[in-house]
Amino acid sequence: MKTQGFQAEIDAQAVRAALDRLSFSRAEAKKAVNGAIRKSLSVVRTSVRRGAAKVTSDREKQMKLVKLAVYKRIFGGKVDITSVEYLSKGLHRGRAVFGLFWLERGTNEVIGRDGRRHGATPPKPFFEAAVSMSMPRAQSMLSDNILAYIDKVAARRK
Repeated sequence: MKTQGFQAEIDAQAVRAALDRLSFSRAEAKKAVNGAIRKSLSVVRTSVRRGAAKVTSDREKQMKLVKLAVYKRIFGGKVDITSVEYLSKGLHRGRAVFGLFWLERGTNEVIGRDGRRHGATPPKPFFEAAVSMSMPRAQSMLSDNILAYIDKVAARRK
C-alpha cells in the first residue's frame, strides 16, 4: 500500500522567481524541493500512524512500519506500509516478523508447518482513509514548504 500519485498544484512562478533571484545551482534547488516534499509527506505519514493506532496498540508497529521515502531521481515521494520488519518486543523478541499491511488487508486462516492452526485476521482498513483525509492538506502545504526551504538553503549558503 502506498500513496497514489502525490501531485500538487504549486505556485511555479513564485518558485522559479525565488530560484532565479538567489541563483541556485541545480543541486541546491533539488535539495530545497526534496526537503519540502519530505515535510509535506510527513503530514500524510503522521495521519497514517494515527490510523494505525486505531487498529493496533503496539507503538513499535505504528512508528516503525509506516515508511516515508523521497525519490532521488525525480521530484516526488511516497508513504507506504508494505515493509515487513522484525519487532523487538513480544514473545519472540527479535525473531517475530510483522507487516502492518496484514492488518489493512486481513489474512486467511492457515495451518502452519508445525501443524498448528493460525487464525484469520479480519481486515481493518485504515490506510486509504488516512491518506485521503491528509492528502489535500499536504498538497496545499507543498508550495509554501518549497519557498521556505529555498530560503533555508539560501541562509545556509551565506
